[in-house]
This record gives sequence, structure tokens and C-alpha cells, in this order.
Amino acid sequence: MLAAERVENERLRKIIRELQRHRFGRRAESLPEDQLQLGLEEAEQAEAADQAAAEEQSPVERFARRAKRRANR
Repeated sequence: MLAAERVENERLRKIIRELQRHRFGRRAESLPEDQLQLGLEEAEQAEAADQAAAEEQSPVERFARRAKRRANR
């Protein structure tokens, strides 16, 4: 009886995994390119804001960053 319940339990787990794969698989969770760009843009803006705040706190860092930008031109 215990073996039969284990077999039934495993069969039900397999069915659940297949349904989850169908619902949450690669195609279901793919993002359009526009949505991905929005997420990246928000991250870039947050990073730029952090850098600007750090530059305001440290004038030495501001001058070093400015010199680095001029050297890259």
C-alpha cells in the first residue's frame, strides 16, 4: 500500500512539473525587446544618479573623471 501511494505521488508530481513547465516555460517568460530596454534604462539612470552623488561628495573624484573623459576623446 505504501509503495502504491509513492507511485501515485510521483505520478502526480510529474504532472505538476509538466503543467508548470507549460505555464512558466521559456516562451511564457520571454520579454519583448522594448520591455528589456526599459529595465536596462532604469538601471543605467540609477547608476548615473549614484555616480553624480559621489562626484558631488568628492571634488577629487570629479576632476579625475573629467580628465578621464577628456583622455578618451
